[in-house]
Amino acid sequence: MTRIFTLVFIVFLAFNLNAQEVLEEQRTLLTKKTATWCPYCGGWGWSFMKDIMSDNRDKAVIIGAHYSGDLRTDDAADLVSMFGGGGQPVFYCDERNMRVSRSNTSTKRTEIRDIVNSNFNEMPVVNAGLEIEDNGVDLEIDVKVEFFQPTSGDYNVAVWVIEDDVVNYQSGQGPNAEHPYVFRTSVNGVTGEQIASGSFSRYDKGT
Repeated sequence: MTRIFTLVFIVFLAFNLNAQEVLEEQRTLLTKKTATWCPYCGGWGWSFMKDIMSDNRDKAVIIGAHYSGDLRTDDAADLVSMFGGGGQPVFYCDERNMRVSRSNTSTKRTEIRDIVNSNFNEMPVVNAGLEIEDNGVDLEIDVKVEFFQPTSGDYNVAVWVIEDDVVNYQSGQGPNAEHPYVFRTSVNGVTGEQIASGSFSRYDKGT
């Protein structure tokens, strides 16, 4: 089975150009399935997104995947389609639908925080870092991969472009809402591309 072991992301116009260090830490992917026309996404879902950002910003990768509306992209729609779950907003830890609703936000906030903290305190199997160079025309991206534990399987790496504080209409928030961590596009496909297959020892490295 193919495993997307890490999601290396670029925050548009706010990236570090020399950051290829591979950190020995395990971050959880937190995804909000959302749409600009959705009143719940701009209501309790908006507040809940702020809560999980406040709790987990330093220990998780957080994205807003607009599958419909003004900020929709094919890649965002494909991602949440793979994750499953009808309606919106839907909140995921990695690929797991956390089944958050207006009536259980307090409990689910604690549950998500506990998952993120538990993952962060464990040694990762593998992680990646990236270096970005802007030559004025396009971006050159180098990805460095490091295995921290012996493992086996097929491994993909995906590079996604994320834009923070996108000013756009949101039902329930008005015409000038600042949308956090909007999933704009993928560089090499939503599920990325295979970079390794087989068995790996600790500290195997590759670029």
